[in-house]
Amino acid sequence: MLLEKIEAMIEQNRGRHCSVDESDGNALRERLKDLVKKASKRFDEVQKQRRNLKLQIEGGKVPPNHLRILMIGDSWAAKSSAGNIILGKNEFGVNESVRRKTTVSEISHSVVEGRRLTVVDSPGWFFIHTLQDTSEMDKLEIENSVNLCPPGPHAVLLVIPLMVNMDPSYLRSVQDHMSLFREEIWKHTLVLFTFGDWLGVKTVEEYIESDEGLQWIVNKCGNRYHVLNNKDHSDKTQVKELIEKIEEMWAGNEDPHYEVDLDRAAQIEAKMEAADKKARRLKKINETQSRVLKEVYEAERDPVTDIRIVLVGQKCSGKSSAGNLILFKRKFNRTFDKAWLEKVNHHDD
Repeated sequence: MLLEKIEAMIEQNRGRHCSVDESDGNALRERLKDLVKKASKRFDEVQKQRRNLKLQIEGGKVPPNHLRILMIGDSWAAKSSAGNIILGKNEFGVNESVRRKTTVSEISHSVVEGRRLTVVDSPGWFFIHTLQDTSEMDKLEIENSVNLCPPGPHAVLLVIPLMVNMDPSYLRSVQDHMSLFREEIWKHTLVLFTFGDWLGVKTVEEYIESDEGLQWIVNKCGNRYHVLNNKDHSDKTQVKELIEKIEEMWAGNEDPHYEVDLDRAAQIEAKMEAADKKARRLKKINETQSRVLKEVYEAERDPVTDIRIVLVGQKCSGKSSAGNLILFKRKFNRTFDKAWLEKVNHHDD
C-alpha cells in the first residue's frame, strides 16, 4: 500500500525529484559545525569549573554530611521519578498518566554515597502557565517547599525534561515560578535534565547550545547541569556524579545554603491555614446542599431517569477522567489529550 502511494506520487510528479540547494546544505553544515564548537567550549568550561571546585574541597572545605535538596519544575518534568532515583527507593508517588500527582510538597530521607539526604518534592506548575495562571494555593505550596528543609536547601534542582520544547512560553513559565523565591536561589540551583535517553547520540551540551532558552537557564544557574536517565534505576554512577556536583556547587558558594525567610514562612503558613479553613467551610456547605438536594430528589413523585450532561473545559483538565468516574466505567479515551500534550511539549523531529 505504501509503495503504491509512493509510485503514484512519483507518477503525478512525472518522475521529478525534490531538488536540494547546495548552498542551503553548506549553510546547515556550518551551523552544525558552529553548534558542536560551542558545545565543546561549554563542556571544557564546565570541566575547568569542576576541577577548581574540587580543589577547594580537597583543600579542606568539606561538604556537609547531610545534604538538603529541593526539587522544583513543571508538572510533567518527572520530579518524583528523579527523586526516587536519587534516594535509591520509591518514596514519591509516580503516576504514568498525564494528570499531575504531586499536589503538596513531600519530604523523604535516605543515605546515599555516605551522605544523609533530605529530598523535598514540590508540586509542579502547568508547563506553559504564567505565574498569573497558576492557582494561589499552588503558588503557596511551591513557595512553602523551601521551608520543609530548614534552615534551607543546599541544592535546588530545577528539573527540565529533555523532550521539552523550550519555546518562549515555557521559558517564561520557568522564570515566573522561580520568581516565587528570592534572586539568591539561582546561586544554589542546578539544572537536572530528566529523560536522558532522549539525547540519543547527542551530547547534553549540543542540546543546550541548540536552544537560546536553555542557554539562558543553564547560564543563570552558573553553568551547572546534570542528566538523569529515568529508565535506568540501576545506574548508581549518575546519582554519584549528581551528588558530587551538588557538593562542588556548595563549595563554590559563600552562603552554605539558600536561607529560609522566617517572616515569609510565617505569612505563608497563615495563608495556608486560612485557605484550609475556607476549604473546610465550603466542603461543609457542599455536603449540606447535597443532602438537601438528595432529600428533594427522593421526595419527587417522578424522578428524572434520563440525565444529560455536557463536560466542558480546556485540554488536559481531566474531562475524560471525570466522565469515566461519573459513568463508573471507562467510556472516554484519554489518548487524544495525551497526544496533544506530547505534541505541545516535545521537540519536533
